[in-house]
Amino acid sequence: MLVAKRIKKVMIGSLAGIMAFALGAGIWLAYWNNQIQISQNTSLSDQGSYEQRMETAYDLYYSGELNVAATAFAKMIHDDPSDGKAYLGLASTLEEMGFYNDALNAYKKAIQVDPKNQNTYLQLGLLQVRMRQYEPATKTYLSALIINPNNDRAHFGLGVAYHTVGEYEKAVDSYLNAIQVNPKFSDAYNNLGLILNQLGEPEEAIRSFELAIQTGPTQSESAWNNMGIAYQNSGNLSKALEAYQNAIMMNPDYAKAYFNIARLYHVENKLNVALKTYKAALEVDPEQWDAYYAIGSIQSDKGQYIQAVASFMNAVQLNPRDARSFVNLGWTYGQMGDVEKEISAYSQAVQLQNDYAKAYLGLGLAYHKNGQKDQAMQQYNKLVTIDKEMADLMLTVLNGE
Repeated sequence: MLVAKRIKKVMIGSLAGIMAFALGAGIWLAYWNNQIQISQNTSLSDQGSYEQRMETAYDLYYSGELNVAATAFAKMIHDDPSDGKAYLGLASTLEEMGFYNDALNAYKKAIQVDPKNQNTYLQLGLLQVRMRQYEPATKTYLSALIINPNNDRAHFGLGVAYHTVGEYEKAVDSYLNAIQVNPKFSDAYNNLGLILNQLGEPEEAIRSFELAIQTGPTQSESAWNNMGIAYQNSGNLSKALEAYQNAIMMNPDYAKAYFNIARLYHVENKLNVALKTYKAALEVDPEQWDAYYAIGSIQSDKGQYIQAVASFMNAVQLNPRDARSFVNLGWTYGQMGDVEKEISAYSQAVQLQNDYAKAYLGLGLAYHKNGQKDQAMQQYNKLVTIDKEMADLMLTVLNGE
């Protein structure tokens, strides 16, 4: 409730040398030495004002000529090793090229030579979050806030870092600080709503999503979708459906909303319409492994085992780390009488998740069915340390009771 009160209050209320530093020694240094010849291109001429050279470098960056852009920024650093903006441009280019560690070094050098540029801290923080370096990211954003306590993007980035590691109270404070500085910060309202929903406060979450929609109508499909989840968590399924449909109206290719509508129908046991909607979600985004998983579950419940196997196989091909799909695949093979494939699927599940009780249960029963009594007891001995009640059920079967 304290969170809710605060929410209410806030809502109302040399080139080679330079590149050796930025990119590291060895192969990268050799590579960029070879790029010096590119600088002879008239577009990278040393002539012209500083502003013109910087504009040329960024034009190259935005046009996707990243190698040439990096060389252009490096020439500017060669001419002035204290040019923080050139280091920032180089760092951004390296990040876009996927050289994240090199980009980190370049961002840090940019801060070293120009410690007052807030944008550098923001971009460094974003990269650190992207690389899952959450503690360094929080320090980076806090450094930005020392320079400017009213930097809404720094408050938001700090919130994202805290949010990702589960420090929800600190994340809420950071998102609220961002909103206090910028009451039209749609992304902050949206992320705040996500946390509130996770904390079991769906009504406050819904209010936050409403504000996200009001302040950012051009990108509100995510907020509508998240609002639908909050309504569904609160038990208001009709409002949830309406919110998901609004998300699709905002963006007809928003696959998450199709999936959530299908899940809603699935929960209501409207299996035919759920199946149809899951397939619609896959038409929008064929990479949704969880849609294949859900389709397989429905098909399996309907006794459509061949179709279910195909769906679960699609799920594990897209997400080979999901133990649940292997468990359901194993159960389906069991219903089809293919015990060897049943054992193989359950074995995959326990390798992926060694505390998955259902996987050990299924594997033990499959071994028992196949006459492999010793292997079945091995699964029982593992299961009893995880879920004794489920282990007792297995033992009853193993003993033929």
